[in-house]
Amino acid sequence: MWTRRAFLLQSALALATTVPARASDDTWESLLNEAIQTHNPITLGRILPPPSSPLWKEAREQLDQASKARRPYDIAKYFVTSLPAKFQTAWPEPNPAHPTLANPLIVLFFLSTKTKPVGDKTPWCSAFVNWCLQNATPKLPGTNDPGSQSFIRNNGWGAEVWNKTEGWPPKEAQQGDIVVFTDKSDPAHGHVAFFNGVTPHQPNHVDVLGGNQFNNAGLHTFSVKSLNIYNQLELVSIRTKKGLRDV
Repeated sequence: MWTRRAFLLQSALALATTVPARASDDTWESLLNEAIQTHNPITLGRILPPPSSPLWKEAREQLDQASKARRPYDIAKYFVTSLPAKFQTAWPEPNPAHPTLANPLIVLFFLSTKTKPVGDKTPWCSAFVNWCLQNATPKLPGTNDPGSQSFIRNNGWGAEVWNKTEGWPPKEAQQGDIVVFTDKSDPAHGHVAFFNGVTPHQPNHVDVLGGNQFNNAGLHTFSVKSLNIYNQLELVSIRTKKGLRDV
């Protein structure tokens, strides 16, 4: 007996193989076809909409609109201010017996940045930041890594303008810089987003613009959110690079 997942993936594979993807073709259609053919785990544990679904084109159109902005921060802001509601969150799966489709917008983040999610535990904050960097004008190299800590690994991405050993508020950070948080109990994980500013009238809080951030309904979404820099998710670094602040 076929499951719904098996049926959709088999149908998608049949469609994908009718138009072979060229290795040098980086269009979203070819990347999707390649991912299906190689069983790349891009569904985040959920069912992938078939390539024939209009959701893919709608999602791609939203990415095209967002990338008309120049700075990575302004690209990210589009997802907070202008994105249709149906693409705003990682679609929930409240009942395993009736799983929801994966959000094609988030799948395209992973495909376009060549990052590789692993199962439904993979966060997408880093894929989102990487996508905004790589679609800026001029383009900025990202980390091509689905992990938030890739921005501070080894020598780190860009130049550090603040770290947790320094006082708060940061003197050198500016809107559009990259903020990196580390989970105190699991230092290999954390969160990455864009620096929006110091939260007014709230000591030791920072406003960050990013994806995969909890809202009041407990859903992962795009938002500007105020976070305590000393919580379990601790702010450890703020980083910058030419092109983040001005173009």
